[in-house]
Amino acid sequence: MTEKIKSDSQSWSDRILYLLANWGLFAAGAANLYVGTRSAIETHVASAATSLTAGLVLLFAATINRFESLKGLGIEAKTRQLDQKISEADEALERLRELTELTGTAIVDLGSKMGRWDSALAPREAYELAQKVKSIMEALGSDRSALRLALRTWVRMTCLDLSIAISAPLRIAAAHELNELRKTAVQSNQTRIDELQTFLDRLNQLGSYEIEDYPDRFKRLVDNAPVVAGDTPDVVKKEAAQYAAEMGKLREDLCFADPDVCLDRIEKGRKPN
Repeated sequence: MTEKIKSDSQSWSDRILYLLANWGLFAAGAANLYVGTRSAIETHVASAATSLTAGLVLLFAATINRFESLKGLGIEAKTRQLDQKISEADEALERLRELTELTGTAIVDLGSKMGRWDSALAPREAYELAQKVKSIMEALGSDRSALRLALRTWVRMTCLDLSIAISAPLRIAAAHELNELRKTAVQSNQTRIDELQTFLDRLNQLGSYEIEDYPDRFKRLVDNAPVVAGDTPDVVKKEAAQYAAEMGKLREDLCFADPDVCLDRIEKGRKPN
């Protein structure tokens, strides 16, 4: 209610100021016309021309909203056409923004879908595409929520690719030990077999993670990994901690702090051992 009162008050103030300005211009114009006419009668040509010109200009200024197009005395005013063009331009920009958000979302989403085809974009190409769409949408004035929606699938898939690359050594080590234990068929090994299988099942659930699960949920998974031979768990835990900040940066700002390092790690994880 208070805001409405302030708005109404401001509106009335603007109207009063507008009317006063118009009347002031009208009064000044009329006065100049009067002086110009008297000067013309008294054959003061220079004074008459100056006063009459000033009077006409002031009168036109006072009543300019009545004219759609006024040319003369060096003045050109197209107030109604200008307002219409500005309105049309604003509407066109809004439609362009909506179209960009829609197409940007579709393009990035298509290139980042789960179960990707052989022709899917490489990590670096997908990153460049996402950043280009982000830049265009920002330039058109898209808000943060629209940006996040457009790039959500790409952010999720990129975090997934990075987490798979980081956890791959643990997966390989756990799967190898599990296969060896199953070959022995010793009953006492069942607890260890269950532990390793549970961990591998959890790794297989990485594909169901949402972007809100990164980096914390992934880091907890790695930190709670079963002990396997060698220093693999320690190396993976260290790497998970190292890239946690990058995952957080991607989730919040839709870009990596160091894209080259992160994309190199994803590409390295995709290469066959």
